[in-house]
Amino acid sequence: MNKKNMWGDFKDLRITPTPRKYLQEQADEVYKATNYILRAEVRSIRGGALRELAYSLYIVASKINNYTKEIIMIQHDLAPYPLIVSDYVNDKEYQCADESNFLESLETILSSTTMRKLIERLITHSQT
Repeated sequence: MNKKNMWGDFKDLRITPTPRKYLQEQADEVYKATNYILRAEVRSIRGGALRELAYSLYIVASKINNYTKEIIMIQHDLAPYPLIVSDYVNDKEYQCADESNFLESLETILSSTTMRKLIERLITHSQT
């Protein structure tokens, strides 16, 4: 008896970047932007409180006993949008309907004055 592929062909699937991928890209960027003083990590969280998938972005200062601070958490279902962004630095929450909303919120958080002060303080302590 011949085996038959009952799944069909997956070549036409539309694979798009996930919110987690965008977080990872920014984690990579902060390492370069701080001259390799600070790094960031994206961690998967088992079952977010509100959605199926959850990821957090942490900033890490290796030179001060691996000081780690959670700065952002995202939550979404298997469909990446809509999603919820929790901004722990500015104590805000964003409801993002689509990729554009998410990227705008992410930039708002990462370039905020409060975030810059956090980065400045961590770099200062890392260099003493």
